[in-house]
Amino acid sequence: FTGMGVFEYYSIPNSMGSARCMWPYISRDRNGTYHVVMTENSSTGAPQRIGYTRSINSGDTWTALANVDTVRVISPVVVSSPVSDKVAIVYSHPTDSTWLRNDVYYIQSTDGITWDWANGKINVTNYGQNGDSLYAYTDLAAVYDYNDDLQIVWNGQYTSTGGEFYPLTFLYHYDGHS
Repeated sequence: FTGMGVFEYYSIPNSMGSARCMWPYISRDRNGTYHVVMTENSSTGAPQRIGYTRSINSGDTWTALANVDTVRVISPVVVSSPVSDKVAIVYSHPTDSTWLRNDVYYIQSTDGITWDWANGKINVTNYGQNGDSLYAYTDLAAVYDYNDDLQIVWNGQYTSTGGEFYPLTFLYHYDGHS
């Protein structure tokens, strides 16, 4: 028995059609609901769907896996506010057909239940819109602060149109309050 009972085991839905989702990221909100995001297992650089599910009863049952978006890198995180019912999914969204050039997106539910998968996505960076040579990749982190503002941090790297990237990177911060 793995962990000799130290860890909990949850059987969450992990398939959206033929591809299995892997690399789960989990958050527990202030009401005890578990929120999980994960990415399809696909070859590097190929389009992958992000799946989302939640459990309101300590993992006994889960909602059907919802398709959040299609990405090219494994980056999604889910975070819950400590002071409200807000939940956000934050991830790197491709700006073109390469896996090196991404914008930072998030989608937020104000009640932890209702999501607008089609129209609720917010592009924090708009790198792809301004022709910049600076892009996000897979490394990002997010948290809600005690003012209930979403905070996102990511690495920004220079990337050429040919897909080469340079070792110079910057650490960027999005403050949901500003």
